[in-house]
Amino acid sequence: MILNRVKEIRKELHMTVRELAEKSELSHSTISDLENGISTANHVTMLLVCKGLNMRFEDVFETDPSVLDSYFGRNADHMQ
Repeated sequence: MILNRVKEIRKELHMTVRELAEKSELSHSTISDLENGISTANHVTMLLVCKGLNMRFEDVFETDPSVLDSYFGRNADHMQ
């Protein structure tokens, strides 16, 4: 899952879910749901998570169009 990387990075940074939520301007339940695969993120949420991690989108997420396409369920070529 594409958001497994968020949990990995968060733990590497010794950051709690609540800390990431605060820095991302999202609720802690949103972060938790994303990390556990309960919900999916749109591109805005993903960018906010990157902001909270203080990392570039490209450094957090796989940017291969086929990966994004499968995640968003549409052609992601326009996102590059």
